[in-house]
Amino acid sequence: MKNKKLISLLLALILFACSAVPALAADQPAELPFTDVPKDAWYYHAVSVCWSEGILQGVSETKFDPSASVTREMVAMILYRIAGGEPVPYEPIFSDVPEGAWYSDAIIWDYRQGLVKGVKPATETAPAVFGLGRLTTREQIMTFLYRLAGEPELTGSLSAYQDAGLVSGYAKNAMIWATQEYILLGNLQHYRLYLRPQDNCTRAELAQILLRYLHPEERKEFTPPPLAETPVKLSGKATINTTQVPQLYGTNAGVAATSALIKASDLKLFWPDVTLKQATSNRKYTCTVRLGGKIFQYTNETGGAAFDGDDWYLPCRDFPIAFGYTEYLDSSENHVFYTKPLVKLSGKATINGIAVPQLYGQTSGVAVTSAMLKSSDLKLFWSDATCTKTASNGKLVCTVRLGGKVFQYTNGTDGVLYDGKDWYLPCRAFPKAFGYSEYLDSKENHVFYTPLPDVSKIPSGRKVPVLMYHATGEPFSGGITELFVSAANLEAQLKYIKQNGFSAIWFEDLPKLSSYQKPVILTFDDGYKDNYTVLFPLLKKYNVKATIFIFPNNIGTNNNFLTWDMVREMQASGLVSFQSHTMSHSNLDSLSEAKQRTELEESKRIITEKTGRECFVLCYPSGKYNNTTLYLAKQSYLFGIKMNGNLYTTGTNRFLVPRYYVARSTSLSAFASMITH
Repeated sequence: MKNKKLISLLLALILFACSAVPALAADQPAELPFTDVPKDAWYYHAVSVCWSEGILQGVSETKFDPSASVTREMVAMILYRIAGGEPVPYEPIFSDVPEGAWYSDAIIWDYRQGLVKGVKPATETAPAVFGLGRLTTREQIMTFLYRLAGEPELTGSLSAYQDAGLVSGYAKNAMIWATQEYILLGNLQHYRLYLRPQDNCTRAELAQILLRYLHPEERKEFTPPPLAETPVKLSGKATINTTQVPQLYGTNAGVAATSALIKASDLKLFWPDVTLKQATSNRKYTCTVRLGGKIFQYTNETGGAAFDGDDWYLPCRDFPIAFGYTEYLDSSENHVFYTKPLVKLSGKATINGIAVPQLYGQTSGVAVTSAMLKSSDLKLFWSDATCTKTASNGKLVCTVRLGGKVFQYTNGTDGVLYDGKDWYLPCRAFPKAFGYSEYLDSKENHVFYTPLPDVSKIPSGRKVPVLMYHATGEPFSGGITELFVSAANLEAQLKYIKQNGFSAIWFEDLPKLSSYQKPVILTFDDGYKDNYTVLFPLLKKYNVKATIFIFPNNIGTNNNFLTWDMVREMQASGLVSFQSHTMSHSNLDSLSEAKQRTELEESKRIITEKTGRECFVLCYPSGKYNNTTLYLAKQSYLFGIKMNGNLYTTGTNRFLVPRYYVARSTSLSAFASMITH
């Protein structure tokens, strides 16, 4: 004990002397001569101070060898220097310590002070063995220094260290002392502290340990932030857009899915660009998450986040909510759905003449033919539409019933989404299920779904009179008189139709001919204004259908012809079907193929766009056509109508439908003979 007190006193004197010499002070170390100790190395300051104070030397004049392990004789020499040891008479205490070696005085002096022991004790036949050349572990270094310090009182423990159980029994007190005095801080690995007691101590580590031992002001308290308990697995579920979160977590099993945590590593399933940066700040673990152009910051055990040393557990809802996703909780399944808001599309869709209020898509670039509509909008087109929601196997299922058909969709499948209020369903699925045609006006990005006739179901051999009219009422200046059927004659003809059991039908009705005993088709060419002022009132009066062939170049541009508002009003009555008479009423047989194509396709596009129903019947202006005309007509239309002819028989060429010409001078008897067969 006297020796220990003497050593402590000597140490205090040495430390005082060192602190009084500026050249050797810890904050003013001399310039290092060692080329293998860079100034930005974590151990630079420690090596500089210990070298300046004569505690450590290099392995050569220019090399320190910081990564080399420390041997027992090196430690003996360091203890000797710190304690101010003096040369002593040689004694053969250890068989492997010869007289006159650079370490002999240090080992013998340290032994006499009780600072070192041999690795093998002496026997009756052989002296002790010191263990020259043996590497020194971290716990052995602490044991030597603990003895040098006089084995101070212990106030700490090793409970904070994951590998405390690896500390040898002889070294336990030394390790407790070293950690309580912050001489040994341990290593933080995966956010857990380790002592590494059995690891060999390197020269760089020894310099750092000696710096803290000799200079208490260099000691810094270090206690790692507490780790959270690993959250428990929840039975609830969460789905982000269309992908289910693999596992939700919470502080207890009763946590609602809306308050659950998600493993940070699972975020890549939803945002592939996610990055995670972890740090320690103000005795807290911090986590910075970057994804989708947004930044999220969390601190362990604050804001609901938890870090257990292996994984971060973060509030699941924070991420989808930050991107404006809707949150819907299916409480019966404790399953929360986060749905990415669909983008409103600029494109349009019209179903049987009625515009869809708004189309939606995952991105603004979605084609209108692949767009979604709100389930609540289905009633605009099918008044009997119903939509019910159920949960099955952790997924939401939508069952739609309309028009006698049943449709089922699963949230997250085929683009179907539920936002807690509305289902977003494939728009085209419903009209296509009823056989509606799909016509895309690519110029306007507008898709039209129209219940066109199934020409394959038109029965053959039926006689169907098709009548050709033009204007009605009195001729305007420059008009051809014979084209203007007077109002009186027109009314007489319509009355004859009604009184004699005839049914005025459209071309759309031809597949249902079995429903009509005496069908007749009334057609009016060109779209004169009097079709609205004279014909339309009579059609409503007698509830008779008619087909009007228009050419868009004249609609709304000539006072003697219809306007588009008139066209839409007449169509909305359910009595008038508007079809194509080409764009400009040119004689098709005199035009090139390219110009004919423009005449046919542009007129179809514009009439469809203006009326909301696909145009599918073409009337050849002045009855002029050629083989090119017929070829092009079959690409865009279902019927082609001639100017003059006789009785139309179904089953014959649909693109050469003949008509009877009804003129101003046509008598009622002549009219009757046209439609009677």
